[in-house]
Amino acid sequence: MYIHLGLDVVVLFSEIIAIFSKDIMNNQDNEVFLLNNSVVDLSQGSYKSVVITKEKVYLSPFSVQSIKKGFVKEKDFSRL
Repeated sequence: MYIHLGLDVVVLFSEIIAIFSKDIMNNQDNEVFLLNNSVVDLSQGSYKSVVITKEKVYLSPFSVQSIKKGFVKEKDFSRL
């Protein structure tokens, strides 16, 4: 199953490690994490969530709740 993260980007559900609200990214340690990883800004400046995959970190214009709503029926969703 694929998850749409914004613009024309979709990722495999199985590639997702974590999804965080932008609110928890507002500390120095998390900012350093973003600087040290391959970040793709899909939000065009105002992101609502951070999606961490095995390969990249995506800044998504969609909220965590919006991303989760699309995949409530996914059997492995509880691991996120």
